[in-house]
Amino acid sequence: MSLDVGLFLPYTTIDGEHKRIHVFERNVTHNLALMARAVGIHKACWRPDEIGYTHARDLVPALEAGLARLEGDGPDAFREYEPENGWGTWSTLCAFVEAYLDACREYPDAEISVSR
Repeated sequence: MSLDVGLFLPYTTIDGEHKRIHVFERNVTHNLALMARAVGIHKACWRPDEIGYTHARDLVPALEAGLARLEGDGPDAFREYEPENGWGTWSTLCAFVEAYLDACREYPDAEISVSR
């Protein structure tokens, strides 16, 4: 099982129909939830609705801080959070957060979609 996140930009067609265009999609294993908690990004990534995050711009500060902590402390600091089954590593979470952060910066007005 995994966490699926997406960013969507709303638009209105010529006919007045409201639609959304998908601009980003990524998933990460739930096995990294504990590591995400340890760096302070679990709520932002897994449950943004619970903390009032609705748009990509809302995620930027949390993702920046979490990525800085991951990279600053390095993989050894987070080994205890890597699952024994090998499904999810420090580098996996770093890559996920970096890609998500890049997309949030590129599309700050995009709406957040999360499937747990």
